[in-house]
Amino acid sequence: DPDIFRQTVEAVRRDWSDGIVLESRNPSSLLMASTVCEDGALLSGCDHQSLIGIGSMTGFPVVLRCDDISTLLDMVQECGTDCVLDPDAKNMKTCLERNTDLHRLSTKVPEADHPIMTRAWSGEYAMAMASVSAMRYGSLMIIDDMDREGCMILDSLSSSFCGHE
Repeated sequence: DPDIFRQTVEAVRRDWSDGIVLESRNPSSLLMASTVCEDGALLSGCDHQSLIGIGSMTGFPVVLRCDDISTLLDMVQECGTDCVLDPDAKNMKTCLERNTDLHRLSTKVPEADHPIMTRAWSGEYAMAMASVSAMRYGSLMIIDDMDREGCMILDSLSSSFCGHE
């Protein structure tokens, strides 16, 4: 429900002033929730055309998600706002391959020169996926659930690879 989503985001924004990712498969929910994020948000979750439209209206960056690199780069060409690339890696091997491919392409193809996002779910596998992403040019990892120790380890790992070419 778009109104309930907006209210939830509003409640979160009262206690959280740092960056936020708004994710919904419902474009109306994203649009309504974006109204309470004056300082911006990263928009994700629905089809790329809806995201591009909402990003254009709000000026907020969007996550473009596709498991085919060529199609993903075509989406970037359509996008008139800042974007983050989600190559939709389902396991560590594809994460390594797609992040590396995007990084290599970024020196030759401007559409590939955007931050890379990895979804890592939860638990020990999430830590492994996020680690591979951090070591292979990932900029943002979305993790469903992780304990404090895991977060500290990933934070340390990410810091050690900051600026890594």
